[in-house]
Amino acid sequence: MTDGQWITRPDLEREVLHCGVDSAIGDELIDWILERRLPQDFIVTILRNNLSDALRQAKNWHGVHSLVQIEEFLYNWAPSGCWGSYERVNLWKKKTENNWDSNMSRVADDTP
Repeated sequence: MTDGQWITRPDLEREVLHCGVDSAIGDELIDWILERRLPQDFIVTILRNNLSDALRQAKNWHGVHSLVQIEEFLYNWAPSGCWGSYERVNLWKKKTENNWDSNMSRVADDTP
């Protein structure tokens, strides 16, 4: 995604499937990006770029394999301000906008 480009829920749903991300995890990632709804702990650990904790929380090989798929999706489709460090995740959660549309997000580099 390029800075300032609009992204919609259908765009993200298509890319979640394309990257091979589990649909339940994909739904949580999309809700995080568009609605800033904090996902389950395993996903938050990935968003915060904490690999060692993510590996511990992955229950089986499928969970470990999903890390690659989730990372591919985040790298290519998630705004950089919503993942990559503890600070970014916290700032993304705190940021609010009066005109927020939960079906569409403007991709912007909200990095601290």
